[in-house]
Amino acid sequence: MLLALDDYHLITTPPTHEALEYFIEHQPAHFHLVLTTRTDPPWPLARLRARGQLTEIRAQDLRFTLDETRRFFALSQPLNLPEEALRALDERTEGWAAGLQLAGLALQSQPETRRQRFIDTFHGSHRFVLDYLAEEVIRQQQPEFRDFLTQTSILDRFNADACRALTGRSDTQAVIAHLEQANLFIVPLDDERHWYRYHSLFTDYLRAQLSQTEQTVLHKKAATWHEAADLPLQAGQHALASADTDFAADVIERALINETTWSGGDLTLLLTWLEALPASVFPTRPHLSLNAAQILYLAGRFDQAEAHLTQAEQTLRAKPETPEAESLLALAALSRGSIAAVRGEAQLAIEQTTQAQTCLPRENHLAQARAFFSLGLAYELSGQIDQAGQNYLQSSDEAAAAGVLFLAIHARCSAAQVQISQGRLHLAERSCRQAITLAEGMRLPPLGLAWSILGGIALERNDLAAAEPLLRDGIALARQGGLLDDVIVGLAFLARLTAVQGDNVGALAAIEEIQDIIRGYGVERMELLAA
Repeated sequence: MLLALDDYHLITTPPTHEALEYFIEHQPAHFHLVLTTRTDPPWPLARLRARGQLTEIRAQDLRFTLDETRRFFALSQPLNLPEEALRALDERTEGWAAGLQLAGLALQSQPETRRQRFIDTFHGSHRFVLDYLAEEVIRQQQPEFRDFLTQTSILDRFNADACRALTGRSDTQAVIAHLEQANLFIVPLDDERHWYRYHSLFTDYLRAQLSQTEQTVLHKKAATWHEAADLPLQAGQHALASADTDFAADVIERALINETTWSGGDLTLLLTWLEALPASVFPTRPHLSLNAAQILYLAGRFDQAEAHLTQAEQTLRAKPETPEAESLLALAALSRGSIAAVRGEAQLAIEQTTQAQTCLPRENHLAQARAFFSLGLAYELSGQIDQAGQNYLQSSDEAAAAGVLFLAIHARCSAAQVQISQGRLHLAERSCRQAITLAEGMRLPPLGLAWSILGGIALERNDLAAAEPLLRDGIALARQGGLLDDVIVGLAFLARLTAVQGDNVGALAAIEEIQDIIRGYGVERMELLAA
């Protein structure tokens, strides 16, 4: 026997809940009670779950897979959408059936030539989605919960502490628990229920309810909280979103001093920070100028890097001499040595780097790591291979001591490249495996180089089946992080692999991409990498 109760969330009287709870505890055999509800009923669900008496079908279970999205549009929305469009809709709606239905209805009024553009811009502030969320979700909530939702919507992910900083409430953990119980498009990000996020379309809708002034205030609060929580990348993002230039420059300057910022090697993100800041913020912030130079150096924009170094040096020399100023000038000299190295000016690089290194504190592990890396590169270019390998390994050790995994991994991989040139493939493979271990299971962009080198080693051993996935994954990860030097290494190996496989078109495409990158750099170091 089966009893189905629809829209159970509309029942709010405690006696009714208690009566049904009693009934469940004493229900006859072979009886099944089915509820459809937007909120969890106030029953001992954990106890029922532990007894095996509860079967739950929740939002994650109802989420459409990509294949189900394809079938949905094929059967109910005869729009003949291409695969790319279907994938984009599935990603934007996160498989939410109502969202897919609303998108399909909106697409019916779009000319076929404009459908892809519509899909690319489909979000929670579209009038169909807005009306649905406003009528079916938001209006059902008490004002205090509506305010909480809009105020915390600027966060890509949140916990109780972050919400407390934005809302000023002391009961944020209880509010989050209520929202989760009410199934309000909230997604737990860990099993401990510590971090959460909102459904992307719901986030879009909530953010659209905020004025620009409200967004500025909230993003400043978010930046301050993330900075205090030692989450500098998120702090920088919120600072930029605040649209307060000086505030953003100050937060980003501090973020770039924080070694945690450099650990993941997300060069693309750091470049977006620089591009978002106006030139006027740099003259009074030498720390910011020096770190901007380092970012641009890593991106291969050496002329721009030198311009920032000149700016920092001028600012520092215009002030009274202090130990801090001398240390910053030494960092500028170190950066100039690094640029000289990539330009093939090996002797100049060795002189500048060695001189700068003597002025830097020995306990400044990150600065020492940068110095050893520059020396390794300079020695490599001058043909002093043994010294190059030793300096790369020292750089990796110093970077690991600083907690900067990006450089620790990259330097270890550079040592592996030297070892390959010496014909020591087994040692090179071990260096790459050590680099992967340094990442501690994280998918960091510099690992792209480790995978590409391992792919190259597999190619040298004629293990083509192992080489190809390593190379393609390595190139993709390096490209994702904006590490074009590493992309070149992977493409060079891939060109050889595809040529061996008889795929001349693929080999030519890899070579042409290398040439495009080199033309963008226009420096000797890039030509050496591609050789």
